[in-house]
Amino acid sequence: MDTIQKRKVKVLVNALHAKSGGGATYAASMLPRLVQHNDLDVYIVVDSSASKIIDDLHLSNVIKLAVPKGLVAMTLYEQIHLPRLARKLGVNVVFSLANYGPVFVRGGVLMLRNAMGVGFLDRRLSQQIYWMSVYAATLMSILTAKHVIAVSEFARQSGGRFIERLVARKNSIVHHGVHPLFQPMTASKERQDYALCVSDIYVQKNFKRLLQAFAALKDRGVKINLKIAGAAVDADYAAALQGTVSTLGLSEQVTFLGSVEPAKLLTLYNQCRMFVFPSLVETFGNPLAEAMACGAPVACSNAAAMPEVAGDAAVYFDPLDVTSMADTLENLYTNAVLRHDLSARSIIQGQKYSWDITAEKTVAVLKRVAGY
Repeated sequence: MDTIQKRKVKVLVNALHAKSGGGATYAASMLPRLVQHNDLDVYIVVDSSASKIIDDLHLSNVIKLAVPKGLVAMTLYEQIHLPRLARKLGVNVVFSLANYGPVFVRGGVLMLRNAMGVGFLDRRLSQQIYWMSVYAATLMSILTAKHVIAVSEFARQSGGRFIERLVARKNSIVHHGVHPLFQPMTASKERQDYALCVSDIYVQKNFKRLLQAFAALKDRGVKINLKIAGAAVDADYAAALQGTVSTLGLSEQVTFLGSVEPAKLLTLYNQCRMFVFPSLVETFGNPLAEAMACGAPVACSNAAAMPEVAGDAAVYFDPLDVTSMADTLENLYTNAVLRHDLSARSIIQGQKYSWDITAEKTVAVLKRVAGY
């Protein structure tokens, strides 16, 4: 008896913008799941000059393009060449792993993961121009997209009421996941005497106020060591932070670890006395979810997506108020009962985030857009 072969959705994944931070984490975690899914036939487009993240995954059907540098030049290239490629491949859906993607394609799906409020935090002219361009590209892309996947409720709202209205009838909220590596270590030692912060170095991550809070604690006689794990993506800001550490007299307490491999991060999450996440603008916060999955006691900002992601598994502070931050950190650092309670809550909350669940929800969207 003949069997009818199931028709697959042909998807072109636009990964041109998945180069660092949450975008890179998403690509590394999701692309293998999409490629291996029985209902999809996936092609992946990457920038040949920044393709190492994809190369390390050893995936098939990867198309490398020599994309020009700069947001404007890159966007123009994307708008011209990706529609041609999509037509040539005969795909049903073009899934862009960013706020924006090619306009003239059928079955366009976007992923809202960039919070455009960052543009209000960084007063450098170059950054103001960059974020205005991102907003314009996002707006144009949303107008023509068939569907928009937001990584959180905050991400859906972060573009303001006008964009929120545009996506009202064509959006899904699909949270990011956590790699299975991140879990409590059964053989881990007692938590050590340091606070941990994990994030690439950007202005919106609010490191300066975090350092000021640690200096305030030092003045109170509460001397806490702080380890910061993350790449210095914004080199000027990273250099300024080094100066702040020196000025505040924190050189012996604060250690910048740079980019850290996942296995080392696992140990850091499991051994820190507390995990601190002071970000001002975050659409999800992968390190926050990873820390919770490892059972770390969490203190974090009460802004953006953090309350949505952490729920009742964290103590919160006002990220704009150094005193509020210092008070919260001191309480968590000195209160063993609170740390034990939050550690248990973190494990429960962290288990809610799975890349397998993210993949299944995403595939459901792609199939719906393709009419399957």
